[in-house]
Amino acid sequence: MTGRRVRGLSAGAALAIWMVATACGDGPAGYGGGLPLRPSDGLLNDPGLQDVVDRQVVRDGAMLRILLTDARADVRARAALGLASVQDPAAEDALLELVAHDPDEQVRRDAAFAVGQLRLASSVPALEQALATEPSAMVRARILEALGKIPAREASEAIRTAELDAGDEVARTWALAVNGAVQGVVTPEAQNALLARLSASRAEVREAAAYYFGRLDDPAPWVGSADALRRALDAAAPDGPETMHLVIALGRLRSPGDVPTFTELSREAPDWRVRVEAVTALGAMAAGGGESLREALMAALDDPSPHVRQRGAEALGTLALPPSVLGRIEAWLDAHRDEPSVVKTPLLGLLARHDEREFLFGWWRQAATAADSVTVLDAMAELRGNDALERILEATSRGSDAVRTAAYRALGRRWEVDEIRTDLHPVYFRAFASGLTSGLPEAEFAVMQRLTHPAFVEMGSARLLVEQYRQKLDGGHYRDAAEALRLVAFVGAPEAEGLLRDALVHPAAVLRRIAASGLERVTGEKVDVDVTTDAEEVRRGRTELPYDPTVIDWSYLAGLGSAPRLHFETERGSFTVRMVPEEAPHTVQTMARLAEEGRFDGTPFHRVVANFVVQGGDVESGTGRGGPGFQITSEFNELPYLRGAVGMASAGKDTEGSQFFIAHRRLPHLDGRYTVFGWVEEGMDTVDRIVRGDRVLSVRLERD
Repeated sequence: MTGRRVRGLSAGAALAIWMVATACGDGPAGYGGGLPLRPSDGLLNDPGLQDVVDRQVVRDGAMLRILLTDARADVRARAALGLASVQDPAAEDALLELVAHDPDEQVRRDAAFAVGQLRLASSVPALEQALATEPSAMVRARILEALGKIPAREASEAIRTAELDAGDEVARTWALAVNGAVQGVVTPEAQNALLARLSASRAEVREAAAYYFGRLDDPAPWVGSADALRRALDAAAPDGPETMHLVIALGRLRSPGDVPTFTELSREAPDWRVRVEAVTALGAMAAGGGESLREALMAALDDPSPHVRQRGAEALGTLALPPSVLGRIEAWLDAHRDEPSVVKTPLLGLLARHDEREFLFGWWRQAATAADSVTVLDAMAELRGNDALERILEATSRGSDAVRTAAYRALGRRWEVDEIRTDLHPVYFRAFASGLTSGLPEAEFAVMQRLTHPAFVEMGSARLLVEQYRQKLDGGHYRDAAEALRLVAFVGAPEAEGLLRDALVHPAAVLRRIAASGLERVTGEKVDVDVTTDAEEVRRGRTELPYDPTVIDWSYLAGLGSAPRLHFETERGSFTVRMVPEEAPHTVQTMARLAEEGRFDGTPFHRVVANFVVQGGDVESGTGRGGPGFQITSEFNELPYLRGAVGMASAGKDTEGSQFFIAHRRLPHLDGRYTVFGWVEEGMDTVDRIVRGDRVLSVRLERD
């Protein structure tokens, strides 16, 4: 197949662009290079293409299938891309026909992507045949990607044995790795091929091969080849793209022989992501590893990256330590009071488990900020004794909302141990009852669960839960009301059956769903209810806003331009997200409007997983359980999750709202599963500093 040419572009030039697009360096530079962005088709000013996207939004798979035969190539391409989000199995044959025979390269590329989204084993023979004759490097890459998404041995074999140009090896290796590690098609032949690629001359190939071993949760299939991974790690540069994946993989073996390598990388690797994985590997072995491992974790507390410091603190927090080391940790804490809570909390918890109560009480007295108070309360939850309990109870009625919430949360954790003390049951009941009416959403959620205990039911908690349900229902807080109703059914309140039957016909789907399951629990009666549509949420979303958020306003979107930006100011600095309306128009519209309305201002990054994602955007509660009051449909596109990619969080297909996340590294297992709507154009160093609990100060929209 050597010497084959792409229409209008040499295979070598196309592959050079693909290499840039798939490289995982300091940021998603591949996006800016023009690929893997789709070439612009003028969507923002073309009513015909906009109609195709509108069909995608309403999930009109039948019309999209018809549009696959349109005379316009750009319409056929858009219809194929739309079906990638709809994921309609009935479109398989038509899409495969386009992959094999459409004269337009973009149509073939989008159709191949859509076929991959179906993940059907029946697609493999046609994809394999198309791969053998496809002249375009970019289309071949999409066909390989599609095969990688199909959980079938035939797909793995098709990827491995295809006769391809040398430049296709990056795409082939990623497809083989994803097929094994994500789709679970682990074969000796594929694994041997990936082992061989660990020593490839191209860094991108080595990275893709190493991803397989790092992503595979169970090392059993490759444990016999562990020495090959060690040789690859020894040969890799400390900041090589394959290094972090090899550290993750070998860390799962917990082999004492790897400790020196991990220790060196934890201190010397220039990339914080490699250091965090090395510290994680050391932490997994620390319990039985002796002084050298412990000292490596102590050294991590002084790392420049807060993520490395957090992993070191979490690992230390699991150990039984001698007094001399506890004293060093206390001294470190005194010298680092401005450290993020995610680092201090596990260390203070460690001191609580070692009963260092005087140190903790001293910190409680000297807490200068609400964040400090919250951190100490989390630790005091693990201190036994009435003196700690009294301090936590006092905190429920004084201080900021954050402090009071933390106090109720701490009480909930202490109860797990104190429930054997019957003399304290009235104390906890009064505290939990107070938390239920505190007006603090997180506190209410935490104590509701505790009030289902039989001891509290005897004291009248069922009545309190019924009152909570009615209050949340009257206030229109339907998710909270549904949780209260679930607990009302659980405790068997006298009013439960009547409340459940009333909720069966409520416009909010979440209440109907809980009512059906609760009624079965209370009466044994099985009731079928429609939980696929949420008429109340849709109604509220449309009537409380001056626009309908569930449809695309093409005039508004055109006014944003082809490359609008969101400028984030956070507690750790600023960063800019470049959005792509042609790739994810509905999502870009939603994020732009929420930014203009100021709804992101003051919201926290509620979930941060080092070397994975930074997640925020809960404009309702800040806890990760809320959204903007409406949902939009998924817009699965061909943008990969490179480092710095910005995607939409969801609870499943077509449940996106306002929550977004930013990738710390290449995450191919998320490709085609979560909408990508942009990337961090500037300020990735700021993103790297963000830890859980940091806040967005403001977000400013810049039109292009």
